[in-house]
Amino acid sequence: MRMNASRILLFQLVLAVAAAGAPRSADQQAAVELYAARQDAEARTLFARLAAKEPADAEAHHYLGQLALRAEDHAAARLHHEKAVSLAPANSLYHLRLGDAYLLTGEKSGMFSMSGWLKKCKASYDQALALDPANIDARASLLEYYQDVPGFMGGGMEHAYAQADAITKLDSARGRTARAGVLVADKKYSEAFALYDAVLADAPADYRALYGSGRLAAITGQRVTDGIRRLNQCLALPAPENSAGLAALQWRLGMLHEKNGDKAAARVAYEGALKADPKFDRAKKALRALN
Repeated sequence: MRMNASRILLFQLVLAVAAAGAPRSADQQAAVELYAARQDAEARTLFARLAAKEPADAEAHHYLGQLALRAEDHAAARLHHEKAVSLAPANSLYHLRLGDAYLLTGEKSGMFSMSGWLKKCKASYDQALALDPANIDARASLLEYYQDVPGFMGGGMEHAYAQADAITKLDSARGRTARAGVLVADKKYSEAFALYDAVLADAPADYRALYGSGRLAAITGQRVTDGIRRLNQCLALPAPENSAGLAALQWRLGMLHEKNGDKAAARVAYEGALKADPKFDRAKKALRALN
């Protein structure tokens, strides 16, 4: 019996939902735990083995794509995330991460091709939200797209603020932190500091607000002591998925120690950034300038 296109798509969606609800095997669970522990080489080996054994394993391709994003390998990230989306087209998260892969590709491409990749990125983020309007991570990614991309390429601060408002309706703390980030991008630093303070008054261990306010201190040179304290708090907390990594955190901490006149502490922080990511160029430059 032949199936028309709409029946084929429906069949694919049913398979994707069924697969999403299936319990993980021992190897799948072990691979996910390795990924969460940032044992990337071991996780990559196990996920690659799982994908070779079961080519229709969308989750394996999703994680291989995430590992490629961590390594800034845009070609591999794109390949695996496109495969995950093709295998599970109803999965909002997979569309979101495919958008991230397109964004990384655009950032690494020349000006002539960047526009095309950014359009693909936004289309993927839009699809992630169409599938799940409550996907806060998708809204946060779209917010960053709007605040970072020029208006002629589809960006705009008013759209970024609108996404922050939408996130606030879903999660007050996350939305206020997101809005503070937009205020930083809009150079409204006093308002941003006040909003980060308000979030932390309610939730003192909010990683995103701690990091955001520490980053703002590094950018502005204001409230340096608070910034150092808050970034040090981040070091004792688990970083949320796709938030600023350890290398970026240590680099910002080094910047703050420099502003505070403590070159020895700055050196330790920059070296910590390079230990976390030996390819982190901004920490390399900062360390060279310190010598």
